[in-house]
Amino acid sequence: MKFDISKTVLWRRVRKHPDYMKTARENPIVTKAYERLKSGESLKSISLDLDIPMSTLHRHKVRLSQQGQLPDFVTCKRRDSTSKDDLKLKLAKAVQACVQNGMSQNHAANVYGISKSTLWRHLQKRVAEAEASMEEDEIKEVILS
Repeated sequence: MKFDISKTVLWRRVRKHPDYMKTARENPIVTKAYERLKSGESLKSISLDLDIPMSTLHRHKVRLSQQGQLPDFVTCKRRDSTSKDDLKLKLAKAVQACVQNGMSQNHAANVYGISKSTLWRHLQKRVAEAEASMEEDEIKEVILS
């Protein structure tokens, strides 16, 4: 060590320096994916052809959409920006409306702005938990009698 500094510390300082230029090592497959996204191809076809995960392609598509590089006919659905706490609250209200007020799953999903499948899964989970607790109670009664 000529300058009494470890390689790791030196490398970190070099990368933080404003004059440091990162070398562009763009993967040719990713470049192809970008070109095909810009042309408006579906994520699924690109994913199957180039063997790139759909989530990665979606991230690239959102990035291109934000930069305004996608054609007008390409839609880019963004994930819901509501927080998890808001979603849990909406879900709890929808489940309560179905169970206690007799509201249909479809109507509750529309009123509270959640997907029908999510509501259905939580209602099924609730039914399964209720059945499991009933079975436990029956077993306890058999043991105690």
